[in-house]
Amino acid sequence: MSEMNVGVEIVRLVKTRIEKSTEFKDESARNAALNSPLLNESTALRYYKGYHKVNKAVNQLENSILYRVNTDTNYSLHSNADSILNQNALKISKNLTYIGGFDFDEKDSVKRPVIIIRKREGEAIQLDQASEYLKYLMFVLDCAAFVADLNCGSEMKEEDGKWVYIMDMKGSNRSNMPPKSVAKDTLSIFSNHFPERLHKCFILDASTGFYAFWTIISPFIDSVTRNKIVFIWRSQPDQVQSTVSIHIQKLIDQSIHEGQNEFHSIITSLCIKD
Repeated sequence: MSEMNVGVEIVRLVKTRIEKSTEFKDESARNAALNSPLLNESTALRYYKGYHKVNKAVNQLENSILYRVNTDTNYSLHSNADSILNQNALKISKNLTYIGGFDFDEKDSVKRPVIIIRKREGEAIQLDQASEYLKYLMFVLDCAAFVADLNCGSEMKEEDGKWVYIMDMKGSNRSNMPPKSVAKDTLSIFSNHFPERLHKCFILDASTGFYAFWTIISPFIDSVTRNKIVFIWRSQPDQVQSTVSIHIQKLIDQSIHEGQNEFHSIITSLCIKD
């Protein structure tokens, strides 16, 4: 079966399962799922490439759609960019998770959005803030995916439609780490709802304790993902320069305010209608 036919078949199977599902509280929720922006051949193919088997791709795509319906994140960014920007404008100015700019891969001529998560000073995200934070995170990742797809053209190549992720852990400590449930939900969003999106993850200024923890758990992570995760430290400028592109280096040095302004500009550009 060709890749195009695989995508068509996955969409058909997911629609059939949604039509028969008893998971929906009412028919409006079912209709929202059937009209989900995720139900297209391109997204289905991405899930297939991420999970390697049709049945696994079908299961996870259906789960992603149900998650979005249940968390009020089942929107089309392209057709609703104006209202979504207005809903998140204040969050952009206050949050430390944003798209800070782009990385340019001269080797394969690919432009990738760079998602930056910086540790907040003071208290961590509280449990009563978790729902709004996770919705905002979905918004950021949707924006990154949308921009990445715009930059890769109509045919998805192996390295296209992906993003670079920087986790800046400077100043992190036990007092400002999120609750385990929030961290778990965050990882679930990345791994379960955005397959085949990660190009590279740079963990910046990790503590000794975090790095030791990573050495323990890394053997249990699949090799493809594990090889995409790189630790770098500002205290080792030679390592940074030899590991990341000049574009990533500039984003590492970027102030939080500059990053938030850049994200606002990127999202505003999505509101410009053709």
